[in-house]
Amino acid sequence: MAASAVPTEVETPKGSSSGGGNNDEGLEYLLKEPIPSAENGGESYAIKGVDFGIMSGEEISKYGEVEVLNQGYFDPMTHKQLALGCHDPRLGAMNRMSDCQTCGKNFRECPGHFGSIKLVLPVFHVGYFRHVQLLLSAICKRCGRVLLAPEKRSVWLNRTRKATKDVQQQKGVFRKLVDTCKKVRQCPYCDAYNGAVKKGTRGYMTLVHELPKDQAKVEYQQQYTDAVANNPEIGNHLSKVAYEDLTPLHLLPLLAKMPPSDQEMLKLPPQPERLVVTHVPVSPVCIRPSVQIGDAGTQEDDLSVQTSDIVATNNNIKATLSRGGTLKQVAEQWQWLSAQVALMMNSEATGLAAAAPTTKPIRSICSRLKGKEGRFRGNLSGKRVNFSGRTVISPDPNLEVTEVIIPQYSAMKLTFPEVVCRTNIDMLRDRVIRGTEGHPGAHIIRLKSGGVKNLAFIKKQIREELAADLQYGDVVERHLQDGDVVLFNRQPSLHKMSIMAHRAKVMPWRTFRFNECVCSPYNADFDGDEMNIHLPQTQEARAEALALMGVQNNLITSKNGEPIVAATQDFLTSAWLLTQRDTFLTKDKIANIAMYFGKAAESLELPPPTVMKPVQLWTGKQLISLMLRPSHKSTVIDGRG
Repeated sequence: MAASAVPTEVETPKGSSSGGGNNDEGLEYLLKEPIPSAENGGESYAIKGVDFGIMSGEEISKYGEVEVLNQGYFDPMTHKQLALGCHDPRLGAMNRMSDCQTCGKNFRECPGHFGSIKLVLPVFHVGYFRHVQLLLSAICKRCGRVLLAPEKRSVWLNRTRKATKDVQQQKGVFRKLVDTCKKVRQCPYCDAYNGAVKKGTRGYMTLVHELPKDQAKVEYQQQYTDAVANNPEIGNHLSKVAYEDLTPLHLLPLLAKMPPSDQEMLKLPPQPERLVVTHVPVSPVCIRPSVQIGDAGTQEDDLSVQTSDIVATNNNIKATLSRGGTLKQVAEQWQWLSAQVALMMNSEATGLAAAAPTTKPIRSICSRLKGKEGRFRGNLSGKRVNFSGRTVISPDPNLEVTEVIIPQYSAMKLTFPEVVCRTNIDMLRDRVIRGTEGHPGAHIIRLKSGGVKNLAFIKKQIREELAADLQYGDVVERHLQDGDVVLFNRQPSLHKMSIMAHRAKVMPWRTFRFNECVCSPYNADFDGDEMNIHLPQTQEARAEALALMGVQNNLITSKNGEPIVAATQDFLTSAWLLTQRDTFLTKDKIANIAMYFGKAAESLELPPPTVMKPVQLWTGKQLISLMLRPSHKSTVIDGRG
């Protein structure tokens, strides 16, 4: 149920153990903070990779601070957190009046601690149930070996090892291996019969194994000989095919004895028995708060309710086994335990609604993670940020495709921390004098000595004195200005070109404006769409944004190699009209249009006119050629490279 993340490779930084020597070789993977090792005298390591796996039951129990045995929440006499209950004090501080008994910290500082529940009977993992079914189809149900002849093992093992980088290729090899093993009926190692593995019909998440038709049918019918003799109608209800149940209890030892080579062939974790749930982690109380509702008691979180139900069902099974209950009673309670564990993991799993009906949707662990309101999109990727702006967009064909117009109102709110140096000290002094009252100005001065000056509350005379006292190394948080790098984004961000880097151009009015040739990557139109800007706060971030996310570096889509930033709408219409046979331009006209090509410092060489007399005239096609190659010195890349 739980996933563990451990470094796959570590690399000792050259130099001091505190992460020194950043210019040495082999530190390309060094994180901002090297990870100290508790086993090697505190020596720091640079992590090169992280491997995610499934925690075993022993690990869940080891890392849990308490084993939850009581289904209650609070002591009915003292109204405090019940020991060994779902709100045990060792799982974290619940409110401002209590402290955590594990770390001793208060409600605001305690990060929370996990507990565990040891299941009396193991259950299938709802997330791996389909994979377990395919796995059982590929291995012997008696010895646990892959159903391949010894001479074929090396071939499939090599195929599996070659498909290590491409996930789709790995899935394809696994599917073909399972299909091959399904055709084998007799195990080449123990001669046991292996039939089809199917989902059972007598409960949620059950598997059955089809037994050999002739032998099993005879043994199966012999069990009911006396009953059929007394009542012939019973024979009509007997199944034509015999099956045996493959329970999690049967599966645990079967997976445990799989050899390592078979595990590698099937791409299984080192201990494949972890695919079966034997321990359930209990989440910290801080992520499942209990809400006090006056004198009516408390309103418990869905995870707390599910934890309580799992503990109650687990205790019922333990009591039934201890008093020698019937097999039917144990089977029904086991099925209910399996459904309750699955409900806590993923309440939206197929078939779970019928197995464990609820009056309202349960906020399971999966539902808290996935979706727009989940932890990743809603809180981590979709978190609120500073130094950003949002407003309506409108077109401006006079802009370069790399530019975006930022309203002056927004530019006066967004700031960039610029370090004072020899090349910008005069500019920053001017910004400080202007302060927050005009654009371009500044908001704050951070002195290298440690002081902070907020220019919003300082008169102009004092600002002039501060400007004169600026020193190299001081930081001035100035307004966004022309040429600054901004990230431009339109939601939903469906591909990498949904957010690109532009150069800012500050102008009046209240909308973001950009060249409509850049509409395609953003999937934008101008019927009321809104877009976002983000102002990078370091020179390194600006450089990375331009190099990786700049519009000029993302003209081609990675989907099919076609241009995604290209002429559109009026640009295409104008180009078509301009290149007609009867379209001619005078020298004044063609020179006026050519003035907009490139930079002013670049020389232009007008081609010879098409018509010499009575007036020199150029065609529109010549203008297009001039745009593509302004002079003979210009580099032109054609289809041949």
